[in-house]
Amino acid sequence: MKKALLAVVVVFCASGCNRLMRTAYPPPYLKAVDAASTVLARHYIITNVDRDNGIVHASGIAGANMFTKYRTRVEARAYRLPNDTYDIEMRVINELEVSEPCSLGLARPQPGHDWRAVGFDHVLEAALTAEVQNEIRGVHVMVPPMASYVMFPQPPLAPMNHAALFPWPPAPPNGKTPPPPPPAPNPLAPAPKPPEPPKPQSAAPERSAGIQLFDQYMALGDQYLRRHEHDRALLEYQRATLAQPRNPVPHLSLAGIWTVLGRYGTGAEALRQAAAAADGQPIAGTDIQRLRGLTEDANQRVLLLKGWCRQNPGDRDARLLLGYQCLLADRLDEARSALQEILQADPKDSAASYLLRQADGRRS
Repeated sequence: MKKALLAVVVVFCASGCNRLMRTAYPPPYLKAVDAASTVLARHYIITNVDRDNGIVHASGIAGANMFTKYRTRVEARAYRLPNDTYDIEMRVINELEVSEPCSLGLARPQPGHDWRAVGFDHVLEAALTAEVQNEIRGVHVMVPPMASYVMFPQPPLAPMNHAALFPWPPAPPNGKTPPPPPPAPNPLAPAPKPPEPPKPQSAAPERSAGIQLFDQYMALGDQYLRRHEHDRALLEYQRATLAQPRNPVPHLSLAGIWTVLGRYGTGAEALRQAAAAADGQPIAGTDIQRLRGLTEDANQRVLLLKGWCRQNPGDRDARLLLGYQCLLADRLDEARSALQEILQADPKDSAASYLLRQADGRRS
């Protein structure tokens, strides 16, 4: 009886000590771990949260096709910075399920299988790290939905009309629509200030801070792209889009990187953003030469995209990127042919119309 009571006291004391140790963790450490858990729960399934070691494990839902099974596994680890704060390091691993032949005969009829890592996804690591940093600062920003790794992609599902399934606000039980609430009174607008007289122009105006930042971001992006550091180049080009939102060149640069990474849907979206930013203005010849110099293997990409479009004739995003790469490779007839096929299926495609005008302008 005394031994049993002593064992209970030891267990109680051990649990109390563990509880005290956990509460002794600094608040920035716990905040970083909680932010990593919150962000990963938005995109994946949390499999383990180890607060003692600052590690969060998550996994994507396993997908399958006629060739293999695949999934994405994520690990977030908290580490300390010199200024007594904490940040999160991400590891995104793409895995395939591999079956191995069994030599035990009838004793084990089912073959053994295991998940094998096939590579790191640095693009998702950068996106998740940025989202966690925003979460730590209290800014709740969600990156675009990220799909699991697909070695042999399948055709995408049609989008679901959630508005038709779940109408809001719901209809009243009597069938009568309540009257709308009265509009809130608008505050009095301040009186406009009289326009200031124009200042005399002395010398050539200095370049604004936005233009200087834009040139800096573009130069860094070009430098990283030449080194094939695509994750860093993506970050710099995205910063350039914020420095000059009405400039299509950084969007076109992003489209080239997404093409190299095989993200055809994201690359086509970058081309659509470039068309919206250009607002009908043609691409300057110097920008065309710059984009062409950064894509020295444009002809090889054209061949790869042609093969993909031949196997997937309904992939308009890949065909749009094919027209863009043909434009960079100065294969204008092929660019016009690919873009006209898109416009025949969807005459309202702004990116295809924008690139077709560039091809016609270059041809003339």
